[in-house]
Amino acid sequence: MNHNNTWHVFHFGLLVTGRTEEQHIPKLLKSLQNQPEVQGRFPDKTTHIGFSARKYINKSEYHYVLLIDDLEYEWKERAFDVFQLYRDIFDVILKTNKHHAAVHFLVYMLEAYYFADANAINSVLSTNLKDYESDVETIRHPKGELKRLFKGFDEIKHGGEIISILDVEQVLSNCETCASLRTLYWI
Repeated sequence: MNHNNTWHVFHFGLLVTGRTEEQHIPKLLKSLQNQPEVQGRFPDKTTHIGFSARKYINKSEYHYVLLIDDLEYEWKERAFDVFQLYRDIFDVILKTNKHHAAVHFLVYMLEAYYFADANAINSVLSTNLKDYESDVETIRHPKGELKRLFKGFDEIKHGGEIISILDVEQVLSNCETCASLRTLYWI
């Protein structure tokens, strides 16, 4: 019997669509062993994502790309079309390596997950919130809610401070909530 005892290191590059995600998604994923490399930000959702993905995954057979975008409430009805746009770009540009790229949506945006750990928000914004009682992925516009609660909320500055202390285990502690974020961790 021949056992292959070779170990391989897999690398995951992130492609994100906004400044907040570019700076803070790696912090959100801090509970993973190594922080993923952020490969770029593409707010115009063009084929540039495919070329960046190809450049990254061509480094080795152990390089993969994960595209992360917000599934904002306003375009939830078009989610399949947006997903298909991304997949088509990957399928055409990556060809035989298309299985090295995945598309993932945060629902409805990154800031929703802050509300599952109110202590993190309270520590940064000096508010007195309690953890959101329902699924935070149902909050229609969490960034707007934070701006309503704290005049001058800055998604980069304050969001970065919040996400740096966010207890992801607490956010994911209820198996009935945060399905989108949970699948990101499963990936």
